[in-house]
Amino acid sequence: MGWLKMLCNLNNAEGVREAMRMSYEKHFDLARRGQIGSSDDNPHHNAVGGAMWTRMQVRGQATWEHLSYAEALPFMFLDPKEGREAVAEYAVAVERPAEAKIGWLKQMIEKGCRAGQPQEMFRTFFTMAKLNQASWLALVPAEIQDWDFGFDE
Repeated sequence: MGWLKMLCNLNNAEGVREAMRMSYEKHFDLARRGQIGSSDDNPHHNAVGGAMWTRMQVRGQATWEHLSYAEALPFMFLDPKEGREAVAEYAVAVERPAEAKIGWLKQMIEKGCRAGQPQEMFRTFFTMAKLNQASWLALVPAEIQDWDFGFDE
């Protein structure tokens, strides 16, 4: 997206999507080059978490890395192309819900949750997402909302 088009879209859903895509790409590149995360980290996880952390900062939310990862959790377990688009759409859903593609987003969040569910990292951050009332929890079926991995609250 050119700068003029980005400026024109600054205060609409497409502008939010594009800002998230750009942030994802920046964080993915940094992670791939070993400048963020550790060498065994998945660059996609760092990209989704970093893009979410950045967007939370833009919204003026006080956050820390683990909270942004809990907020971005389902998108980490999608393939990178889907995850990038889904986390961008999620930012739209949080900031401009009337303009979000909610049906598609719900499908992506559920897909990411089901893909991640067997993994310990997912289980830990899912519990954190529940404790911090991550917005995406309202977009998944009750069955997923009720998952309990045995961690004390």
